[in-house]
Amino acid sequence: MYADLLSLYLLPFCAQLFFEDIIEKKFKKLIRFSMLLHLAFFIGTILLDITGVVPIINTLLAFEFLLIFSCLLTAIISVISSIHGNIQTKIFTIGIVGLAVFGAYDALVDLRIISWTRHMAHWGIFILILSMVVIMMRNYYEIISHLIASEKELDVAQIVQSAILTGIIDYQNLDNLLIDIQYIPMNKKVSGDYYNIAKMNNGEISLFIADASGHGIQAALSTMQIDILNKESFDLKYPHERLEYINMMLENIGSRNFFTGFLLNFFPEKIFYSSAGHPTQYLIKKDGKEIIELKTGGKPIGIFENIKYETSTKHIEDGDVIILFTDGIYEVFNPQGEELGDIRFLNLLKEFANQGITDKTPNEIGNTILKEIYNFTGAKEQNDDITLIIIKIVKITGTKPAD
Repeated sequence: MYADLLSLYLLPFCAQLFFEDIIEKKFKKLIRFSMLLHLAFFIGTILLDITGVVPIINTLLAFEFLLIFSCLLTAIISVISSIHGNIQTKIFTIGIVGLAVFGAYDALVDLRIISWTRHMAHWGIFILILSMVVIMMRNYYEIISHLIASEKELDVAQIVQSAILTGIIDYQNLDNLLIDIQYIPMNKKVSGDYYNIAKMNNGEISLFIADASGHGIQAALSTMQIDILNKESFDLKYPHERLEYINMMLENIGSRNFFTGFLLNFFPEKIFYSSAGHPTQYLIKKDGKEIIELKTGGKPIGIFENIKYETSTKHIEDGDVIILFTDGIYEVFNPQGEELGDIRFLNLLKEFANQGITDKTPNEIGNTILKEIYNFTGAKEQNDDITLIIIKIVKITGTKPAD
């Protein structure tokens, strides 16, 4: 009996607590007042029964009057709120009103105000549940429709993005370079990572890798903008000049996009490079005994005006391997929540270099690195876009360019 009555007394409070979250703000105070009445009644009946003043069974009549009041109040507020509400609000209102009406009806029966002994509250509960099922089915349909539309958008964006990224045929036959690219979007379709390998107008080979802010379609749209500005900069010779040009153009068109980037030009026996807030990239010498950091000062592109970048140079020779990547390669976590991080990633490269990784093909090197990354993450899902570019220097000929 105690369990029956106490759960019955607490039910209107819980129902109105839920109802308060979905009604218009102007009605919240009324519902809160009704809630507090039921909560006070619940606590009061317990205290009166414990102290022996009034047995809990004798409070049922008072509860019936309070229930009639709260049911009518809830029904009236539901109807008023649904007038300007959407279809889901109207459907839910039918359920709430059904529950309130049949609940009030049962209370009137218990008070013998209505001379009908059959209780009808279960029909009110049925109507409420039915209205919620209809709402859930509508929501499910809308979610599925939205997912289908989003999937189609991703497919279109994937086609467009694949058109701006350098195709394998375009970089497989470059002189003196063997290249492998591992491009792994977080959503398996599009990403904010960008790369371009091309011969510039002066005949030099240029490689640009960038990482736009964000993920998904929005970030993919940024890479399209990066591609246009990158190709516009082909007339400029040095990497820092091109980065400055791209930053200036973003400022001129009022773009809110920003990204990190690393730009590399290949000459016979030498590379020129410049970084715009991009992670340190690496050059592994052919004997594996030295890993050279490729970094320069510079802020990400698209954040500050009139940024000055700098170009550095390094000598290269047959067998050297250049590792280019976006920060998604080391911003990964193991099942214990530990991040791989840039230091561990560098130590990983040092370990591979000592094991003679430079003797392998670029594809083998890339697969070896990614295998170790996946061993670290285990079953943990990828939480950032990953781009890994492996470049091996082969058969260098020609004359050193002037500095």
